[in-house]
Amino acid sequence: MNLLHTCRILLLLLLLCSQAAFARSATVVIGADQPIASQFQYWEDSDGLASLQDVLSLPAGG
Repeated sequence: MNLLHTCRILLLLLLLCSQAAFARSATVVIGADQPIASQFQYWEDSDGLASLQDVLSLPAGG
């Protein structure tokens, strides 16, 4: 096994471990007292003209 092959394996393992760390997010519980609409937000581009910059400049949480 050469050095390049070893580095590729280590990089792959690092990427897999980092993805697993990001996958641990809070669980969203949906029930009669807490409907799904209360857990998510969306923004509608009814004209279909928004650019990526328009979306990125939207205020957080609103």
